[in-house]
Amino acid sequence: MLVLTLKENLSVPLEAESISVDIFFEKKSISDIAKLPVFYGRDGYELGDFFDIKGSIDDAKILIEGDLGKVKRIGKGMSFGEIEIHGDIGMHLAEGMKGGKISVRGSVSDWMGCGMSGGIIRVDGNVGNFACASAWGEKKGITGGVVFINGSAGDDLGRRMRRGTIFVMKDAGDFTGCGVIAGTIFVMGKVGKGLGAEMKRGSIVLLEEPSFLLPSFRYSGEFKAPFISLYVSFFEREFSVKLPEKLKNGYFRRYMGDFLQLGKGEVLICSS
Repeated sequence: MLVLTLKENLSVPLEAESISVDIFFEKKSISDIAKLPVFYGRDGYELGDFFDIKGSIDDAKILIEGDLGKVKRIGKGMSFGEIEIHGDIGMHLAEGMKGGKISVRGSVSDWMGCGMSGGIIRVDGNVGNFACASAWGEKKGITGGVVFINGSAGDDLGRRMRRGTIFVMKDAGDFTGCGVIAGTIFVMGKVGKGLGAEMKRGSIVLLEEPSFLLPSFRYSGEFKAPFISLYVSFFEREFSVKLPEKLKNGYFRRYMGDFLQLGKGEVLICSS
């Protein structure tokens, strides 16, 4: 395992997209890795100017420690291996991620998983706004991958997602699942306004009753959803969590929408 320890707290953001298993694996030696470029504010530096670097990348694992709240773009475009982060982390984590796994023992700032197409992200804390959402001007959000958030998520979670699965153990903010084209979002806590607005296809699964559902969604019956128990089994096994029993075996009220779009999406609300 290669261990990166931040030398001192940062006063401005550090752009560190060179911290990626793919890039480190090409360089191999610690001396070459330490020379990788980063930007501190508008000025260029080397990775070794900010991090103590020890260990080996031979097992394709990276551990990052320190006050990382201002470190941005870690794991950009990574396709394999594992990154473990101890502490909070800055914006654009796992941007364009294609594979591998990123685990965060803390919270994550905005734009996590933007452009993600594969891999697994686990966050023990909360995430900010626009997690797994489409970038400004892009027609699609994430196109694959699995994201597990043990805390809460901010606004615009999964906006325009095309494929993939997102699971939030607590609350999610406004416009959760806005413009979803396909994919599945689970929220175990409360959700804000604008749930599923402009949704075309896909599923949003809620454990709690939403405070408001757009009138462009239509009730279409109550039933058991066997596919949900498969998701539950996967998340309990993969992330070592215990999920509510009624999520596995309960009945769900189904609302189709958004009928201002295709109307083939669904909001499933657990009723028992």
